[in-house]
Amino acid sequence: MTRNCKFILFILGLFVVAVVALTSSSGTDITSSYISCRLVLTGKAAHLYAYDPTSFNAVSDKVWLQIAASKGVNPRVVLSPFVQTPLWPYILQPLCAGMSFPAFNLFFEIVLASCFAALIWLTGRHWTYKFFTPLWVSSICVLWIKADPLRDALQLTNTHAIFLVLTLLAILWARSGKPMLAGASLAMAAVVKITPAVFLIYWLVTKQKKAAVSFVLWSAALFIITVAASGKVITLDYLHSMSRVSHILLLSDGNQSLAAWWMGYRYPPSWVMGFRSLPMPAALSMISSLFVVLSAIVGGYYDLRVSPLNSKVPPYGAVIAFIGATIFTPIAWGHYYILLVIPMILLLDDYLRDPSVPLIACLAAIFLLANTKVLLRQLRYLHLPASHVERGEFYAGLVAIFSMLFLFKRRLQSSALPTNSAVNL
Repeated sequence: MTRNCKFILFILGLFVVAVVALTSSSGTDITSSYISCRLVLTGKAAHLYAYDPTSFNAVSDKVWLQIAASKGVNPRVVLSPFVQTPLWPYILQPLCAGMSFPAFNLFFEIVLASCFAALIWLTGRHWTYKFFTPLWVSSICVLWIKADPLRDALQLTNTHAIFLVLTLLAILWARSGKPMLAGASLAMAAVVKITPAVFLIYWLVTKQKKAAVSFVLWSAALFIITVAASGKVITLDYLHSMSRVSHILLLSDGNQSLAAWWMGYRYPPSWVMGFRSLPMPAALSMISSLFVVLSAIVGGYYDLRVSPLNSKVPPYGAVIAFIGATIFTPIAWGHYYILLVIPMILLLDDYLRDPSVPLIACLAAIFLLANTKVLLRQLRYLHLPASHVERGEFYAGLVAIFSMLFLFKRRLQSSALPTNSAVNL
C-alpha cells in the first residue's frame, strides 16, 4: 500500500471518529435487529414479524416492549418493525447475546460510519484517476460529515450502508474477474435487502454470466440455510411480511421514492407527515418495478457499449442501476441516499480531468437537493425566505441518473484514455 493510500485511510479513520462523535443516535432503526435477535435467543421467534396494522413505523407487541424495557431501550424510542430475512437475527446472535441495547447501538454506529467511509475508499480507489488524493477525499468528507442522508442514517442507526458496501464489492469483483466472490457478496446483500438482486439483470445484460450464475447459486444456498435455521413457519411469515410491505404506500416525507412523490399530492398534507399505511395502487407498483428493471437494463446497455472502447471507464451504468434500485422502489428512506456519494465522486473526478460547467452544476445540484432539509432550516433560522421541498433526495437521485448518462456521452465523444489505471480489488 502506498504512502498516499495510508494517509487517505488515516483521513477516513478520523472521519469515522468525527461522525460518530458528532451524532446523537436514538437507535430507532436498529431496535428491530436487536429485538429480533433477542426473540430468537429466547425462543420467541413467532413474534418476529409483529406489526401495527395502521402505523408502519411502530410495534406495540407486548413481548417486544418487555425486551425493550429490560435491555436498556429508551422508552421514548419508537420500536421499528422487523421486515428483513429471519437469517439476519440468527447471524447477530453472538453480538446481541452479550450486549445491552446501548452497546449494540454504539457498535453499529461505528460499523455504519465505517461503511460510508468504505464507499468513498472503494469508489475513489477503483474508479477514479484524479480524485483519490488526501485533498479531495478530505473535501468529500467535509461535505458529507453533516449531510442530511448520513446524519439521518447515523441518528437512526440504519443498517442500509452495510448492504450498499456489499453490493459495491459485488460490482467491483465482477469487473475484476472474481465472479464467485461477486455472487456471494450480492447474495448476502440481497438476502436482507432484496433490491440488490436487480444486479442479476445488469450482469446478464453486460454478459457477466459467471457472476450471475454465482449469485443464483449463493442465493439458493442462503435460502436453504434460512429455512434450516428458522424453520418453515418463520420463513413463511417472512414471505408474507414481504408481500404485505410491497403493497403498502407510505407518504411520509422521509420516503423519497417515486411512489411517494407521485401519490403525495393526492392525499391531505397532514398524511404526508405521518407513517400511515395506505394501499399501494397495483398500477403504480408495476410501474415502480418496471423502472427498477429498466434502470438495470439501461445501465447494463451503456456499460456494455462503452467497455469495448475503453475498459478503464468507470461503470456508470452500474451506478444508474444502483440508484434506480433505490429511488424507484416503493419505500426509499432519505438515509438510503448516502449512495449519492458515489456519483458525486465520479462527477468530481471527471471534472478534475476535463473541467466542465455542466459537471459542477450536476455535482452541486445533487448535493443541494440531498440536503434540502438542513439548508432550509438554516434559511429559516436566518429569517430568510424558504419554500418547503418534500422530496429533495428523490430529485437528487434523478439528477444523479442523468448525470451518469451525461458522463457516458462525454466518454463516447472523447477518444482520450485516462492517464492512470484503476486498481483491481
